[in-house]
Amino acid sequence: MVATDRLTAVLTRFARAMSASYDLTEVLYRLTDDVTDVLDVAGAGIAVADAEDVLRYATASSETVATLERVQEEHQLGPCAEAFRSQEPVTVTDIAARADWPAYRSEAQRLGVHAVAGVPLSLASERFGALNLYDPGPREWTPEDIGLARILADVAAGYLVQARLEDSRRLAEQLQYALDTRVVIEQAKGVLSVELGVSVDEAFDRLRRYARNHNQNLRALAQSVVAQGYRLEDPTDDADPHGDPLPSPV
Repeated sequence: MVATDRLTAVLTRFARAMSASYDLTEVLYRLTDDVTDVLDVAGAGIAVADAEDVLRYATASSETVATLERVQEEHQLGPCAEAFRSQEPVTVTDIAARADWPAYRSEAQRLGVHAVAGVPLSLASERFGALNLYDPGPREWTPEDIGLARILADVAAGYLVQARLEDSRRLAEQLQYALDTRVVIEQAKGVLSVELGVSVDEAFDRLRRYARNHNQNLRALAQSVVAQGYRLEDPTDDADPHGDPLPSPV
């Protein structure tokens, strides 16, 4: 079921934030959360193309999704890679039917994911990557599902185009920054998982929730956890993690 009110709030927030300074990494992580909420899916991930048009996993809404994104990056096979190459949405009701993605299919089945979809992250002739949707499924992806996913993907692409219009070097730097941020966040997830005695998914959720509730940059917070031994003061804070504005870069 589509959360119409949530979609309206998401589009309004992104539209307002585009006129101000923004951190592309935060935009991409926020997009995965918003897609998950609006489309009522289990998770979402984003892969972006590097200078050689090789897709690299940039963000994921959970550790399960991150695992599948890593497999796609390694083999360059899966809904994301296919959507990026074809520039058309790719929908799979049950991953068991995709024998042409052996490693990806095997890992998805192991993790209990059956329905997957890939949506191009592009605008006009600009191709940036793809947005992936995941559900335990099997799930019939409806035209409404894919249409709304494309709207949200276009929002993210708009940020990328704006960065390119301002400075082509800035876009390349921001995309690399997003990929580098992923590494720091994964390190922070591991540190918090061990020290707090929680799952990696729970550690990731606490990290993001703390950053948003305290208006902190996600990458900066993750770096503090890894390099400076910083620990979350109130990891169980239950305030709404989606209502705050997109933070500016630090």
